[in-house]
Amino acid sequence: MKPSAARAEATLSGPDNFGEPQTAFRFDEARAHVRNAVRCAEADGISSETLALALIGEALPPIVHEHGPIWAATVLMKLARRLRAGL
Repeated sequence: MKPSAARAEATLSGPDNFGEPQTAFRFDEARAHVRNAVRCAEADGISSETLALALIGEALPPIVHEHGPIWAATVLMKLARRLRAGL
């Protein structure tokens, strides 16, 4: 079931609201799938660095396609600032 356009817009309102806690539609379910996939890959001996790069590589294209490169770049810059600040 796909969320309505209004709900999707409210959930991903833009990079200016990146710091606000928001939960995307079915986020917990999606995160559980990702965590399970990560556990399986780790059990197969894939390093956490390789997993992180693969996850980012798979996540970015649909984000850029849906929201555009400027929005995606802005979100990544804000994430980088938070990482440098120690989250």
